[in-house]
Amino acid sequence: MHAIISYLALLEILNQGKAVCTIGQGTNNFWVSAVPIEEIEKRKLSIKEEA
Repeated sequence: MHAIISYLALLEILNQGKAVCTIGQGTNNFWVSAVPIEEIEKRKLSIKEEA
């Protein structure tokens, strides 16, 4: 059960753009990295300016 909740939480973080997933070659070869806070703030500002 814990693995399912952790997986869903990871999907939500990826969906919010707070992390990125880099896919490598081969099976189960990927990296999840945090997006710098500055980049998240830039995205928020650009969305506000577009609205």
